[in-house]
Amino acid sequence: MMGVTYKMAWFLCHRIRFGMTPNHGAEAKLKGTVEGDQTFVGPKAKTKSAVVALVERQGLARVKVITSVTQKNLGAALGECVSGERS
Repeated sequence: MMGVTYKMAWFLCHRIRFGMTPNHGAEAKLKGTVEGDQTFVGPKAKTKSAVVALVERQGLARVKVITSVTQKNLGAALGECVSGERS
C-alpha cells in the first residue's frame, strides 16, 4: 500500500514499535551542538503534521511531532530532547 520494499516496511515497523515502548522517553537527551529542522508530513495540505528533527553532531537524533510551528511549541520540543549542559 505504501509503495516501499519489504525491507523498508520491516525497518519502519520496528522503528514504530520502538517509539511506542513505555521507556522510550528514558533515553539520554542530546548534548553539545544540536542542529534542528522542521517539515510538514502528510497526504494533503490540510492534514499535514508539523515534525521537528533534532540531530546531535555525534549522530544521535530525535524526531518530535508538534501541533504547530510556534516559538512555544518548538521551545517545548527542545526542552524535552536537548540537555542544557554542554558536552
